[in-house]
Amino acid sequence: MLRVNYAICHVTSGAQALSLLPKVKPSMVLLDMHLPDQSGVAVLAQIQAPPSENRPVVIGMSANAQAQAAALAGGAAGFIEKPVDSAELKALFKQVQGSQR
Repeated sequence: MLRVNYAICHVTSGAQALSLLPKVKPSMVLLDMHLPDQSGVAVLAQIQAPPSENRPVVIGMSANAQAQAAALAGGAAGFIEKPVDSAELKALFKQVQGSQR
């Protein structure tokens, strides 16, 4: 069985995420499209703005399936609906990682 390990950093707002990204430099971001302080689309735009090979891969998530189109149009590499199934999320992570190689 293949084991996959992830280091997780949890934040509760777009502002926290954007301030932490340069410090943590994650390879992947699981982004809620409906944050308390700003839209996930706005956060995604800021993540995608600096052209860089080192910017993280973003996966959007929402209970609203209509948010999928906005996330993918904004540059997200994938999307998952809430409530999130852990096996589905793990498979999506592997799929996205494989496509980035």
